[in-house]
Amino acid sequence: LAEHFWGKGDRVAATEHYTEAHMMYQSQLGDNSEYVAMVLKRLGDLNLEDGTLDAAKELYGAALEMELTVHGQYLPQTLNAAGAACLKNDDFRSAMEFHRRALQIQKKSPQEAGKQSSKYEMYETLVRIGNVYYSERNNFAHIQSNGVDYGEFIQSGFL
Repeated sequence: LAEHFWGKGDRVAATEHYTEAHMMYQSQLGDNSEYVAMVLKRLGDLNLEDGTLDAAKELYGAALEMELTVHGQYLPQTLNAAGAACLKNDDFRSAMEFHRRALQIQKKSPQEAGKQSSKYEMYETLVRIGNVYYSERNNFAHIQSNGVDYGEFIQSGFL
């Protein structure tokens, strides 16, 4: 139902249903469940779209912790979502780190025969990495106006 309401643009109802699903999954399956992690990520997605970046990053962080416990590694989709939240907050270094981790996992994952989705997910991650570079480069005027030396960004490898 949450997906349905989100698709219809009723964010309040979607949030209510995701919150209800979170409580239900958590009570039935415990704190470390892939379903709880999935719901936390979706709640993070809603918060990201609404611009409540701190709440989104907190939800993504909780989802990532659960994914590590359940799967033994983070899911690239959640890493990319956390990176997007950092980018919206102009935290370029953290955004790049999340996207790089996602790309590393995607490169290590075996490509299933005949399945193109994992390849396209990798392309999406590469686009996100490019977006971080582009955003940081275009934010240079802001950095320069605050008296930050451009040389430190070149040396850090971001530009």
